[in-house]
Amino acid sequence: MVRKRIEVQEDLQSRVRIYLVAVVVVFATIVARLWFMQVLSAKEYKELSDNNRLKEITVEAIRGDIYDNKGRVLTASRPSICITGVQYILKKYPESKKRFIKLTKISHKEINEKLAEKKDDPLKPKIIIRDAEPSLVYYLKEHSHDFPGIRVEEIPVRDYPNGSIAPHVIGYVGEVSDVQLAKDVFKDVNIGDLVGKDGVEYQYNSTLMGIKGKKLIETNSKGIPTRTIKSTKPVAGSSIELTINMDAQKATEEALEKAVKAARSQYDKNFKKHYLGTAGAAVVLDVNNGEVIARASSPSYDPAKFIGGIDEKEWKLLNSKEAHAPMNNRAYVSLYPPASTFKPFTAISSLQEGLTTIHTPFTCTGEWRKWNQTFKCWKKEGHGTLTLGRAISESCDVYFYNTGAVLYQSKKNDGESLQLWSQRFGFGKKTRIPLPNEGGTKDTSDSTGRVPTKKWKAAFNRANDKKFQIWYPGDTINMSIGQGDLLVSPLQLANAYGAIANGGTLYRPKIVKRIKSSKGKTIKKIKSKINKKIHIKGSYLTAIKDGLKNVVRGEGTAAGAFAGFNIPVAGKTGTAEVKGKQDTALFVGYAPINNPRYVVVIIIEEGGHGGSVAAPAAREIFAELFNKETQGFKVITGASD
Repeated sequence: MVRKRIEVQEDLQSRVRIYLVAVVVVFATIVARLWFMQVLSAKEYKELSDNNRLKEITVEAIRGDIYDNKGRVLTASRPSICITGVQYILKKYPESKKRFIKLTKISHKEINEKLAEKKDDPLKPKIIIRDAEPSLVYYLKEHSHDFPGIRVEEIPVRDYPNGSIAPHVIGYVGEVSDVQLAKDVFKDVNIGDLVGKDGVEYQYNSTLMGIKGKKLIETNSKGIPTRTIKSTKPVAGSSIELTINMDAQKATEEALEKAVKAARSQYDKNFKKHYLGTAGAAVVLDVNNGEVIARASSPSYDPAKFIGGIDEKEWKLLNSKEAHAPMNNRAYVSLYPPASTFKPFTAISSLQEGLTTIHTPFTCTGEWRKWNQTFKCWKKEGHGTLTLGRAISESCDVYFYNTGAVLYQSKKNDGESLQLWSQRFGFGKKTRIPLPNEGGTKDTSDSTGRVPTKKWKAAFNRANDKKFQIWYPGDTINMSIGQGDLLVSPLQLANAYGAIANGGTLYRPKIVKRIKSSKGKTIKKIKSKINKKIHIKGSYLTAIKDGLKNVVRGEGTAAGAFAGFNIPVAGKTGTAEVKGKQDTALFVGYAPINNPRYVVVIIIEEGGHGGSVAAPAAREIFAELFNKETQGFKVITGASD
């Protein structure tokens, strides 16, 4: 009995020891694990914790302003109270998005478009509403815990205090694209950043952007910011002063629009309907330094529509053929046959090569026959016998057919003297204006245009029958009056006439005057540059200028448009034939005659005769440039060429 009791006690003691050992082991394991977590892995777990509650966000720098040449604001940045959304958090809390949609009446589709991640940081807030109503702002702040992923932030946005003036010059701002991110000029830009997409905004993006700041914030479990741990202030971007004059720009845009609309009131006898007046372009240059004073394209667009992003439907409309592609920068990218505005360059080519003189006469009977072909003059009854001066002022086609024939038959420059001199005046070459080519890849500046040569024609038609590769006499004849395969941009035409006006200096068009710090201090002045010095004999240049002077008086083709205008203007009208379309109206002029300051180019697509609508538009612009009263836009009916 006693023995049994002893055995039971020993068994209990053995079990107790086992349990004690087990408890000690478990306790030791827990202690070891806690020690590992709190001591050995403290840094790792702190980082994990911080990553969940601490977020580093970028603070956008205020983008630099853009001014006109008098220091007046064209576009600037202003603070905007915005409602933003963080896609990552809203996905975790779908009720937050539903409540926000119910509160603001924004559609699911619209908010999803605004929050679309693409390749962007899902934690980066996306702007849903700009310039939010104060009542909405107060409500969201008061009920922030009910809207995780929705924030109220002050963000700088682009502002256009003077409306949509010069959008094709200034450009617009939007989210950086994948194509842009691949370029060296955007090496400091991150996915989702707002950058210049066109014009000056694009070309000088790094200058305008400034340097972003950073902010380390603490958030709660719902991702709502609770406090700022530390921050680095952003550095505002530099500002840019353009050569554009706001008053001249407005006048140019208005005159261009009036001309486009006025063209539609004119009846086209050839097509038996009114002219369509589909689009147009205008350029104003200072002939003494190449500064672009104004530059306009019609139809135009409002850059403010790009604030916060533009929807796909609107983007398609702005680039559609039906709307005549408002985004197209016709002033320096679009190409046109220069028509009769090219005739002075034909004359210079022949004079400089010694093939004709200023007194060489040719007789116009209304048509010209050679090489088994008949070429018509715009004046059916003909101009009679005339020399250079009258040939320019009355725009006689037959005179220049004869000149073209002389150039073709000459063995000088392999029969391509006309091409050689055209290129000297910048045709067929980039003007090298420091702006992107919005019609292309933005890696280059403006379009080169086209000066057709024997080599070009052979290459262009290499897939066709050999007869299409041969340069015929008719090719030079057509080119001599600015037709055929010759194409120029409005900016090239303005620059070439600027060289005639100033005596032979072909400037590189200049768009930026100076760069300033955010505090207004000049950082850099942009000097004018010369593309080429063209040596033209003085007597030849005088004869050309006399002809251009008489275009706007007497029997000249622009006399009606400038009747009574007390600033002496020299210029040239043009009516370009375009296959399958109505005629394009052109006018180029410079003033004052004796001391040229400005050159103006107006081109109206499917607008009829240059003297009817293009020349009157130029008069309106010259009136603004020289502070003269305007007579109001007046269509010149019955004008020719």
